[in-house]
Amino acid sequence: MPTVKLRLTLAALAATGLALGMTGCNMLTPQATTEEYNPSDGRNGDTGEVAVRNVLLVVDPSDTSRASLSGTFVNNADSAQSIDITVDGTQLQLQLEPGMSIFGSADNQLIVQLADAVAGQTINSTFTAGEGEALSLPLQVISTDVVGYEDLGPTSEPTTDDTETE
Repeated sequence: MPTVKLRLTLAALAATGLALGMTGCNMLTPQATTEEYNPSDGRNGDTGEVAVRNVLLVVDPSDTSRASLSGTFVNNADSAQSIDITVDGTQLQLQLEPGMSIFGSADNQLIVQLADAVAGQTINSTFTAGEGEALSLPLQVISTDVVGYEDLGPTSEPTTDDTETE
């Protein structure tokens, strides 16, 4: 009879050891699914009542002195909001109507001057809406050579201050 108890005790210890061995790493390693991150190209953030989503810079490799600021702005206020944007020294001011404003297509671009941007680098930018705190984001620079971005490069002259859009 003592061998039966010994076998049961050893089996219980083996099962406990196996369970700890298989789940022990979760006790020391944080879960990746609890971390917020940008799952695609572009950066996200919030300033005042404006959400800045998937913002990035698209350059044409034949002219890296200009870029198209591509992204979505969501004005969550009930009235128009002014947002100040600074990218590599270029300053823009937009008036955003309530709801969503999307920039980056050939017919709705924000063009900024750059100091010879290189695809793959990040360029510091700041977004400030209304009385909100300034949102600093390092924007990715993506080339029009990348699949999916061929038609998103700059097509017009640089945008100047006090640009108004809807």
